[in-house]
Amino acid sequence: MCCLVCAYVKIYPILARGENRMEPIKTEDEYEAALAQIETLMDAETKGPQEKELERLAILVEEYECEHYPIANPDPIEAAKFRTEQEGKRL
Repeated sequence: MCCLVCAYVKIYPILARGENRMEPIKTEDEYEAALAQIETLMDAETKGPQEKELERLAILVEEYECEHYPIANPDPIEAAKFRTEQEGKRL
């Protein structure tokens, strides 16, 4: 649910400026195509309209990933153990 609220907050200014309507990514094929387009736009030398398109696609991909590939919060004890090990300390 948080992703929907966050996405709306990001999308609203774009829609308020009267820019292209943002259609959600609905299929895995659309998701893959959006990722390919993002890669192309990130490699572009110039910005301008391409930068707006990149931002738009990133928002749509983020929302799709939140819905289809959620990342669960870690167990607090396991997270503390992991961090302790990263610092080279023993339990």
